[in-house]
Amino acid sequence: MTTNLAIDNKLIEEARLLGQHRTKKAVVAEALLEYIQRRKQVELIGLFGTIEYPADYKYKKVPRCFVWVPRDCSRSNLPICNSEEPIKSNRRLNEDPG
Repeated sequence: MTTNLAIDNKLIEEARLLGQHRTKKAVVAEALLEYIQRRKQVELIGLFGTIEYPADYKYKKVPRCFVWVPRDCSRSNLPICNSEEPIKSNRRLNEDPG
């Protein structure tokens, strides 16, 4: 899709040199990606402190090896914890306990 934009040449040239881009198009594309990422981060920051836990929730009782996997995730190489005991800090998640 072709779009005409009036952008200050000094500004775009500085961004091109700073980002080591070859073209103005690459500068604009990366700038848009960074803008979108930043806006999403701001949305997430707004969620901090909004999760309510039950009064009897004991965060130290939850196994540290717990891995949340989305329902549609088909990757089978993710570490899975079958133990109720927390993993010791010197053991890796995918290490064979045997």
